[in-house]
Amino acid sequence: MSPLQSQYLDINGYTTTLGEMRLGDSLEFLESEDGHALKESVSTIVTSPPFPLLSEKAYGNLEGKEYIDWLCSFAQPLREIMKPDGSLFIEIGNTWVSGEPAMSMVPLKALMAFAESGNYTICQHLIYHNPARPPGPASWVTAKRLRLKDDFTHWFWLGKSADVRADNSAVLKEYSPAMTRLLDKKLDTSGTRPSAHKINGKNFFKDNGGSIAGSVISIPNTGWDNYHRWCTNEEIAAHPARMPFDLARFFIDLTSTTGDLIFDPFGGSNTVGAAAEVLARRWMTVDLESQYIAGSLGRFADESGTLPIDLKVSRANG
Repeated sequence: MSPLQSQYLDINGYTTTLGEMRLGDSLEFLESEDGHALKESVSTIVTSPPFPLLSEKAYGNLEGKEYIDWLCSFAQPLREIMKPDGSLFIEIGNTWVSGEPAMSMVPLKALMAFAESGNYTICQHLIYHNPARPPGPASWVTAKRLRLKDDFTHWFWLGKSADVRADNSAVLKEYSPAMTRLLDKKLDTSGTRPSAHKINGKNFFKDNGGSIAGSVISIPNTGWDNYHRWCTNEEIAAHPARMPFDLARFFIDLTSTTGDLIFDPFGGSNTVGAAAEVLARRWMTVDLESQYIAGSLGRFADESGTLPIDLKVSRANG
């Protein structure tokens, strides 16, 4: 079987009990009747638009001011579908200046311009760290050894105001061994720290179920899963920039509850939809490329490649 013969490459979307992935231009969707029907109904938007990379990706990418203008065109339409206390998480990766061991300011300029265009409040600037990312850019990191490995991306957590719904107790981290010992032995560590902060050590006697997550989120983006198995078996090209499942789950857990609506205008391999499905949230995603929608079916397939019976595929030819 060749990629062009896969039985799923002619699909224009699919639905599950909780969600839907559509084929199409996401800006056109947001400006359509169906898009307008979502007005102030989305609790959480999690999205990773194409980055302003110097090397062209299969899914397409722009550069410089053209990229910033394009990204900003989504700011207001996305704001309109958010609930008053909804959240938008948006990622921009790093870009390097062509031919130089220097980083471009375009990604941060784009994020700032996007926030300003939509009149958003920046709730928090987050960093996603991928410890499994290969060393790069190769010219400056592995060949000439002039720079360190580029292994993080920027995420902005945005809201219509600072009053977004969130609960950091929903994304607690496992206690460190040292903290576990404190809880077990109930050691009193009261005193003044070198920073001059006065600590009541007895506050550490209570087990809160885990430690509060920080603004640097470290999750390896690697491993063989049902998505890769599906794409391989169906001979469909996997998306070249897949969001880690646990990262999407983190943002959804942090800012939504069961039954809430989650949206991703750049669906890609539909990590956001799959995470929302697992967390019993309703969801909608959109992507411009039918091959990525076909591949994203693997997010819902089991190890044998069987799709759930409630997943309904729609085809371009009806």
